[in-house]
Amino acid sequence: MRRDTLAKQPPSPRRRVRPPVAPPSRPERRLWTSDTPAGGRLASLLWIVGLAGLILGLSLAFHFGRQAQQADKAYQSVWRQALELEREGATFHRLRLPPGAWPHYQWEKPFEGGLAWPEGPLSGQNKYKLKALAGLELETPQQLSFHLVANDAVSLFLDGELIFDQWRPWPGGIDAHFTTEAPAGRLLLEIDYVRVRGHGGLTLDIRDEAGRQLVVHPLRPEVDARAWLQQRTRRETLQKRQRVSLALAFLLVLTPLFYQLLRHGPDLARLGRGLLPWAVGFWLGFWLALLRQMVVYLPSDEGDDLVLMLIVPLAAGLAGALLQAALQAGSPQPARVRLQRLQRWWLAREPWLLPGLAFLALAGFYCFAITSQGGVLPHQFLEAPWDAQQYKDIATNWYWMRRNDLGGVWGNYPWHPFFPALARGLILLGVAPAWALLLVAWPMAIAAFYLLHRVARRLWGAEAARWALLALACYPCAWYLLIGYPYSTALALGLAYFLALHAERHGLACLIGYFLGMTYPTGVLCGVLPLFMLAPRLGRADNPWPELGRMLLAGIGPALGLMTFCLHHWWMFNDFWLPIGGHANWGRHPNWPWLSLIDGILAEPPRYPEAINALLIIGTLLVFGHRLRAELWALLLAVWLCGPATGDLESVYRQNVLLWPLFLLVAASPRPRWLKAAWLWLWVYFALRWYLPLWLAGDLV
Repeated sequence: MRRDTLAKQPPSPRRRVRPPVAPPSRPERRLWTSDTPAGGRLASLLWIVGLAGLILGLSLAFHFGRQAQQADKAYQSVWRQALELEREGATFHRLRLPPGAWPHYQWEKPFEGGLAWPEGPLSGQNKYKLKALAGLELETPQQLSFHLVANDAVSLFLDGELIFDQWRPWPGGIDAHFTTEAPAGRLLLEIDYVRVRGHGGLTLDIRDEAGRQLVVHPLRPEVDARAWLQQRTRRETLQKRQRVSLALAFLLVLTPLFYQLLRHGPDLARLGRGLLPWAVGFWLGFWLALLRQMVVYLPSDEGDDLVLMLIVPLAAGLAGALLQAALQAGSPQPARVRLQRLQRWWLAREPWLLPGLAFLALAGFYCFAITSQGGVLPHQFLEAPWDAQQYKDIATNWYWMRRNDLGGVWGNYPWHPFFPALARGLILLGVAPAWALLLVAWPMAIAAFYLLHRVARRLWGAEAARWALLALACYPCAWYLLIGYPYSTALALGLAYFLALHAERHGLACLIGYFLGMTYPTGVLCGVLPLFMLAPRLGRADNPWPELGRMLLAGIGPALGLMTFCLHHWWMFNDFWLPIGGHANWGRHPNWPWLSLIDGILAEPPRYPEAINALLIIGTLLVFGHRLRAELWALLLAVWLCGPATGDLESVYRQNVLLWPLFLLVAASPRPRWLKAAWLWLWVYFALRWYLPLWLAGDLV
């Protein structure tokens, strides 16, 4: 009984099996998006930092403002008694650049003279820089007219404001007429003149609104012009520091407000999803308006106006978004369905449509830019200067060379024959020589766009192909593909050569490489492609001889093309090495490329096109460099360093349009899209700010 009773009793509570209990869940740490204690402490800290930054920024701005006023008083106190009104002329200082002190100049003894020196104030010397200082007196505000005739490089400042800046990298003169508004009172005229060749000179004529010639006055002998101008420079520096301090204070005050927005991340995400359907209209309106404002205003002084350069594109983007919203609201079919259909239609035809549209966009953009900056179409394309005239001469008269008794050489012998030979065929059919060059250049440029898209799409996909086309179109000197230069032909042949190697069609690669070697000097460098693409197979193959034969067959094409060019000059001029060594007659001497890069960047006077392009290429390699294919890296470095290896950076900015591996480097880079877009916008900025205006003025070799 007892045993049964005990057996029927329930088990003791201490022995009862407990169900498994899940461990307590750890709360998510959402420091930036929730009201956690840590987030509250961080918000308080940011408010303290913001208020402290506001006080510090305003204090620094007040301090720098006082210092700038003192510097301005010191400058004006000297200026009131700096002019010697009893005499006419200007005060000249020679500026020397001592070794290791770049960019700090030494000012040498002043001398006086008029603003007309046909042979230069230092007629017996070469390669010098002068600063001329003179004063003007105006009774009323008026518009002054200037007529400047000079050589080499001239910069003209009126009361510290740049009103003229031009340089001539090639023998030729500057003959400029321009006007500027001037206030009443005493005005300081500064002229920076650089003479770098055997000829030189400057003549400046200044007239008022009535057409009377104005008299300029020199400075008094006791005036320390360098120290005096440093007061003005110090004032400008302090004013800049004042603006930076105010901007820093403003940003620090906004920091806690931005943090509060970040703590409400879901609200921002919902806002972004709500605005996403109208993003296409906004960005389309924004970029079209921004490019239009850059083309029209960037080359002028109005390019610094934020209202024109930023507010107008933002307003255009808003108008585009509203227009898209209105169009979608008036349609019964959902916008998403229409967009999906359009996307499917576009993706099916993108390889055939996008490259052609990219080329048309490039041509239309530069046609609009050229006409907006005073150029005349089609004259700017048909009568392009420098090398285009040489290729036109070859296409019309073929090659010639003459020597004088002093050893000087004239002729068109250094330029490669394939591009003008194609144009010569059109000339024999009755086409005008200028049009014949374009009828070769434009189809080749279209082919280059298609081939670049195909290479990028085959290696990395559709998105990389789009970025590659955009990078080519945004290159600062991309319009050289549209004029009588062989760059479009060399670019198309180089891409076709790579595609033939990639498809293992070595005989076709040899044929394309042959024509490439006769098109442009850097075309021979494409011979590194089969070396890096086929050489690794030699070590893996049981019998390396077939692979070696394919590599030699593919790589010998560019060399045979150059050899044909040399044989032609041997037969015509009795000089086999003339295509290779003939550039020495034009002042080119080999040098280590990195030394030429350094000299070009730090040249005196500053050679802006060469320096800007060199810095842009170096920056692109540093920002977007990644593990690209070995053969593309080899070709990129070989072509880029080929120009500086000739001893000078002259004209390398246009030659680098052949750096198609650079465009692939940007396209295939894992860097974010906004960085790519910002970098390519920087390329377009320099194209419109520097390169195109210089080319239209005849100053870009």
